[in-house]
Amino acid sequence: IGEYAILSEATYHPTAWTLDYWNGSSWVTLDTQSGLTGGWAANVFRVFPVASPVSATRYRVRITAATASVVISRFTDT
Repeated sequence: IGEYAILSEATYHPTAWTLDYWNGSSWVTLDTQSGLTGGWAANVFRVFPVASPVSATRYRVRITAATASVVISRFTDT
């Protein structure tokens, strides 16, 4: 993927995470975001570009910090 989007809500949202992909034997970090305290709006996708795009069969988002308990409403490659 070359970019991805996360849909969350304005009040409760992730502020830091990694996007990882499976290379067939281990998880590899593809993108890292941190310090994202502003810019969230309810029902609006935030798009994040990937510096070095890859094609993989499995991806995961590991949330490492958030404003509170977070549920990502939708994750999609764009």
